[in-house]
Amino acid sequence: MLSARYYGIKIPAAEPVIADAANWKARLACIRNTFSSRVGQISNAALNSGILAYDENTDAETREQYRKDTETMAILTGLEIDSAKSGIRPDLTEYLAERRAPRSLFLKYNSIVKADERNRKWFQPTKNEGEVLTKEQ
Repeated sequence: MLSARYYGIKIPAAEPVIADAANWKARLACIRNTFSSRVGQISNAALNSGILAYDENTDAETREQYRKDTETMAILTGLEIDSAKSGIRPDLTEYLAERRAPRSLFLKYNSIVKADERNRKWFQPTKNEGEVLTKEQ
């Protein structure tokens, strides 16, 4: 006999924000909301949880908890995308304020590479460009 457990997530209902498309301030507010999206942060947190949720070396109770977190973050990603239009942002403090899952090796490597890129001045050649220049000279 199959049994299923259903977990709920509270999605608040609210009136949509109606804006005049001819109003340039309203259009800029929509653009600002789009660029302040936290979809990347949610995706990174979901990746960290997902790795543990489907890792056969993780104990069953931990896998189940991370699986629920990953599924919840999939829904929260959609709500965050919709928030650019609706103006209503989901509460992500439970998932983004503190790290619930350890960072994956990919995200650790990615942050090291990005940190290295940030330390260069805008006019400096990249590592590969610098190597090409020295080979040609």
